[in-house]
Amino acid sequence: MKRVDIFDLSADIFLYPDENWFKKLELLNGLVGNKITIPSQTLDEAREIYINYFEHNSSKFGIVPVASYWIDGRMMSNTSVEVKNFYESCGFENQDLGPPDYISKMLSFCAILLENGKTSEFAKFKEWLYWLDDFSKALEKSVPIKCFAEISQICYLLIRENEV
Repeated sequence: MKRVDIFDLSADIFLYPDENWFKKLELLNGLVGNKITIPSQTLDEAREIYINYFEHNSSKFGIVPVASYWIDGRMMSNTSVEVKNFYESCGFENQDLGPPDYISKMLSFCAILLENGKTSEFAKFKEWLYWLDDFSKALEKSVPIKCFAEISQICYLLIRENEV
C-alpha cells in the first residue's frame, strides 16, 4: 500500500498547487522517511513558481514534465500515443485534454495499477518512466522548490525496485 500512496500523492503534488498541497507534501514526507524538503515559500509563491517553471518555461529550463519530451525529444510524439494506448488497453480512459504522458497522470496510473494488483502491467508501464532520473537532476539544477526533484527521484527509485 505504501508505494500506491507514494505514487498517488506524488501525482497530486505535480499538479497546480491547491489548498491542500502542503498537507499532501507533509503526508508524503512521512511516508518516505522525511526525505523531502518542505518548501519555505507560501502557497501563492509555490503557485507562481509552478506556473513559471512547469507551465510557461519548462522547455527553456529543460524540465518538461512529459515523458515524450525526455524519450523522443519532443512532446506529443510516439511515446504519447503509446502511453495513451496502454491506458486504454488497461481499461483506463484518459478524459483530460493534456498530454497523456504528463508526469502527474503517469504517477497516478502507477498507483491505480498497483492498487488493483496489476503488477505485470506496472512492469510494462514503468518502462516509460525511466526518464524520471534525468528529470529529477534537471529539476535539482533549475527549480527553487527542491521537493519536486526529490519526489521525482523517489518515484524513479520506486519504479526500479526489485530490478537488481
